[in-house]
Amino acid sequence: MGKENLSAEIKSRVSEYDIIKGICILLVCIMHTGHPVYFMEYGFLFAFFFVSGCTFKRKPFGAFLKSKLLRIYVPFVLANFAGYFIGKFYYSLSGYGGYGYTLKEAALRIFSFQIAENIMSPSWFLLPMFLVVFIFYFLHAALAKVARRDEVLLGVTFVIFLIGLYFRQPLSSIIWNKCSVVYSLTYALFFCALGYYYHNHPKVSRKIVSGKYTAEIFVLSLLFMNEIWSHYDYTLNVRYGETSSGAMTVILSVVGVFSFVCLARYMTKMPVFNKVFCLLGRHSLAIMLFHIICYGVVTIALHYIMEWDYPVTWAFGYYSEKISYLNALAGAVIPVVVAEGWGYVKRLRPKYMSDKN
Repeated sequence: MGKENLSAEIKSRVSEYDIIKGICILLVCIMHTGHPVYFMEYGFLFAFFFVSGCTFKRKPFGAFLKSKLLRIYVPFVLANFAGYFIGKFYYSLSGYGGYGYTLKEAALRIFSFQIAENIMSPSWFLLPMFLVVFIFYFLHAALAKVARRDEVLLGVTFVIFLIGLYFRQPLSSIIWNKCSVVYSLTYALFFCALGYYYHNHPKVSRKIVSGKYTAEIFVLSLLFMNEIWSHYDYTLNVRYGETSSGAMTVILSVVGVFSFVCLARYMTKMPVFNKVFCLLGRHSLAIMLFHIICYGVVTIALHYIMEWDYPVTWAFGYYSEKISYLNALAGAVIPVVVAEGWGYVKRLRPKYMSDKN
């Protein structure tokens, strides 16, 4: 493959990963307004970990730790403190009471990655995302000298995934911040390894998304997931480590991620979808952390302006039918605009300093 073709493929694959994150984070915003995301719920949380594996790069542990602390832990802490103080303001405004947490109690929970109820509970997702990259890092290093390492890595993590599903009931009792972290890590690790394998084996990945019957399999996958969602008594709660069928979870999660990968590949060829979802994907962490805060601000502002009765809690006020779609839009757009603006300011600063000198 020539350098130009290789460069084009790399650019396409980066767009593909951003689009996957963009689709998933938009679904998160919609789901958190109380609207169903239908059969797509079988894949979108798993797909986040898949992309983590796709973008995994081995580096010295110090640099790796620093990057994860700055990209996940620090924003997590800042977002949760922001949520805490907004909540305090809201409860003083509405007169509905408060969290029941002092600032000291909330700080202890936030710094230890435990989510205080009604502060920023949706960011529970970042705990397994933060932990799984370190587990994968060390597992990847441990298998460095093993023949066909990537295949072994994929096989080992799949076995861990199955063990997690089989022991999901006892694991779901190992609760930290009201979700089964241990269970979450078992599936997160497998999909991280799956994404790593997909990215590092382009011959295989091209067959998956560009094979002779990929389009037909993609359509059948959507129909299959819709059929399960619509007509079968199957339940899946990733956060609490609960599912009515371990075998069905394996099938649906893999099929769901496959569907997102194929959809993203198709969107790379459509300029408008490519730009929009790439933009959302590049700022998916900002949206993940701050969409609930944006919901809260919109909820408080509209209830104040329209003189509506305030909801009991700002963090769940977005379930209001009156403003749910507006909240979904605000939850995605506001963090992106702020993040883009901050990036623009950072780019201007070196130019300003050089002009000043």
